[in-house]
Amino acid sequence: MTTQMAARGFRPVRMLAVVCAIGLAWLAARQAALGHWQAREPALAMAFAPAGGAALTNLAQARIVAAAGAVDTEARELIARSMRSAPGSAAPVMLAGLAASADGDDARARALMTIARNRDPRADIVRYWLLDHHIRRGDYRAALAEVGPAMRLRPGTRELILALVAALLADPRGADAVHAALATDPDWRGDFFAVRAGTGTDPLALLALLSRLPRARNPIAADTEQRAVLRAAVEQRHYAAAYRAWRSFLPAVRRRASAMPYDPNFEGLPGPLPFNWTTGDNAAGEASITPAPDLPEAGAMTLAFHGATPAVLTEQLVLAAPGPATLSLRSRMTGADPVGRIVARVRCAQNDMLLAEMPLATVGGPIQLYAASFAVPPRCDAVRLQFVGEPGERFGEVRIQVTGVDLRTGRSPA
Repeated sequence: MTTQMAARGFRPVRMLAVVCAIGLAWLAARQAALGHWQAREPALAMAFAPAGGAALTNLAQARIVAAAGAVDTEARELIARSMRSAPGSAAPVMLAGLAASADGDDARARALMTIARNRDPRADIVRYWLLDHHIRRGDYRAALAEVGPAMRLRPGTRELILALVAALLADPRGADAVHAALATDPDWRGDFFAVRAGTGTDPLALLALLSRLPRARNPIAADTEQRAVLRAAVEQRHYAAAYRAWRSFLPAVRRRASAMPYDPNFEGLPGPLPFNWTTGDNAAGEASITPAPDLPEAGAMTLAFHGATPAVLTEQLVLAAPGPATLSLRSRMTGADPVGRIVARVRCAQNDMLLAEMPLATVGGPIQLYAASFAVPPRCDAVRLQFVGEPGERFGEVRIQVTGVDLRTGRSPA
């Protein structure tokens, strides 16, 4: 074949390629224009032939919204056309589900909404419809499966949805479903306890629920939800119930401990607040559990205070009973040239009444025993054992160690 013949044979191929390129460019331009107008101006997008499925869906949805949820004949025709035009899309199926719901055909509506959810798990209207449908039908377990996605898709609805979950606790079947859902440790479990503990849900009901659940897999999350529910119960003065729940949160080997307060020798035993020691530091001072190998207890709480105003460095809530009581502990100074002092105090939890005050070591030397007797008044069911820093006449720091804490009030652990 000569070069001239080859050129003549190649010419039709090149012309076909040009025609295809022009066709593809036109299709790209058409789809770009259609995609632009389907959401912003669906009526304009309807001028394209054939009309885009999204444009048909958006027109149908706008018509339903304008009619306050009613689905008229024209809207139904638009829905049918959009389903044919976009057979894999979730939106027209969702609208068909709304139409079936408006007709009272719950079975068909649920089937269509389930299809739409499976096609597009982020379809918020579908998720909220299914949540409402399952609640109304009493299918609480199916409803709770929608809680996490519904909150993630619309964060502003978190409190409302969690209130709905809490309301199910009043129904035995609902309570069982909530327990089963929370036992799987869903991502909304921590939010449920934190939000509901702070918004008026009966703390005893929350305590009972949390006590029956396996511990959350994340240790920080587990401690946070336990503290939130215990704090709510303590704020409403359910001290004994809070303590019983707190005991149930401990590792089994620690539940038989009878010492009051908990962890008297500062071993760093596990357990959430408020029936365990607070630790940490702030602008006024710090409290940290440290090894003390030279002491029989082998552990101590190191307290440092360098603030300008009195501050609580560490504390623990302890059950109490009215009558004579004794606080004893051992303490030593660990820093030179102390300025200010650290004081052990006992206050009634109900009204913050000061029941006992005992200044601790301010001079160096071996560890010493300190003790103070006092009386717990009637109707004082719990006390706060505190270590408080008080400033001196000039700026400086006082640092001590405390161990062997014993508080006897005639009340043994519940």
